[in-house]
Amino acid sequence: MVANVASIRNNGIELAIGYDWFVPGNRRGFSWTTNLTVTYNKNKVLEVENPATRAYDLVSLPYKTGYPVNALWAYRFAGIDDRPGLVGQSMYYVENGNTSHNASSASVDVLEFGGQSDPKAIVGMDNQLRWNGLSLGFLLVYYGGHKMFAQPKSEVFESSWDSPLNIVYLNSWTPENHSDVPGIGEYASTSLGSECRTATNCLYDADFLKIRNITIGYDLPEHLTEKVGISKISLRFQINDPKALWIKNNAGIDPETLGIRKQASYMFGVNLSL
Repeated sequence: MVANVASIRNNGIELAIGYDWFVPGNRRGFSWTTNLTVTYNKNKVLEVENPATRAYDLVSLPYKTGYPVNALWAYRFAGIDDRPGLVGQSMYYVENGNTSHNASSASVDVLEFGGQSDPKAIVGMDNQLRWNGLSLGFLLVYYGGHKMFAQPKSEVFESSWDSPLNIVYLNSWTPENHSDVPGIGEYASTSLGSECRTATNCLYDADFLKIRNITIGYDLPEHLTEKVGISKISLRFQINDPKALWIKNNAGIDPETLGIRKQASYMFGVNLSL
């Protein structure tokens, strides 16, 4: 069922600029053109019809007056419990500064605003260079100002060895290693919680800089193509989605896909104009 549950205000700005750094006089001349697009967007919830009162409600439907539409609400991680019978359990801050393994049923006041999942700024820069029939083009993109949840440090039972464990458990909690990763083996938890998926210790910056594509081309000279009765022959080789140039966090997760990065693809083409 779809319903209108909130009022929002959205505003932004988009700027597009293009410039010819070099303009060729003939085929052998060098040309370089850059087109830059910058967008900035901001939104805010103005009113919520039925505001959430419990933490799990606000996490799943994050609308709260005065905050972004796609706000990220996080349980405040308080460490790993070391008390007998509770060893290995993740703890979270709840009301009155207390800590508890279960914070999802507490009030929304126990949550921390962690940012928004929508990028505030998106920048695209396209460059096209040509010389003597050769061409090189590449598109750079930057997404920034947003956050993401990644690598949740989930609790596991002592007997949970029927599937591979994430590499983060190499740093699992022990009495000698007070990390933020729940214990395993003899220090495994006796109770599993869902708060770990949206906790402050799995909240990361999601800014990144990528090359969307790189295109290399060559247009054969007309005096050669005319000999075979063709007016133009163009060769093109393109790489799509190579590895990111820069990612702000060290979570090992692609912030664009929230998982494994897009696999690079390669294309080669020949264009004939009769």
